[in-house]
Amino acid sequence: MSALNLDDFVDLIERPDGGIRRDAEERRERLALPPGALGRLDELGEWLAAAQQRVPVKPVEQPRVVLFAGDHGVSDLGVSARPARSTHRLVRAVLDGESPAAILAARLGTPVRVVDMALDCDPEDLPKRSPATGYAARPAGSTSRTRSPWTRPSGPSAPGWPSPTRRRTPVRTSSSSATSASAAPPPRPR
Repeated sequence: MSALNLDDFVDLIERPDGGIRRDAEERRERLALPPGALGRLDELGEWLAAAQQRVPVKPVEQPRVVLFAGDHGVSDLGVSARPARSTHRLVRAVLDGESPAAILAARLGTPVRVVDMALDCDPEDLPKRSPATGYAARPAGSTSRTRSPWTRPSGPSAPGWPSPTRRRTPVRTSSSSATSASAAPPPRPR
């Protein structure tokens, strides 16, 4: 099996139009706002104009907030601005609806989704069900092989969110310690 070189795909990915980005920047400069008044929103607006290939931008009709959260082992070396294994506190603020992003999303009626990318915490450190997202917390090592760690309560899924998809879960075989890229779901009890 040969290695996949992602650099081979660079030319296949369409880049946002730099000319339109400059047009958006010039339009913003004509507004009665001092430079930098919008902070990073200036840059985001220019990127959105380039991606949409239009100035002014078309409003985003169904925005979503997705937080990919995880702890990294390098934080044990003291090189991070935050202490090791503290990411769950930030996630908890989002799930409790107390973070700036969660508050803004709630005011706009925008769904918030948290994706567990290896949080290093006790599952008891997170709420059983989040009032901000409506999702139930399940530790990454749960026995379900077909749902993400943050699953929707029973009933219809949130508008615009796809159903949970199969996770790529390592499976130990009885004859070796090899892993499989996809695992069959466990049999259903009768």
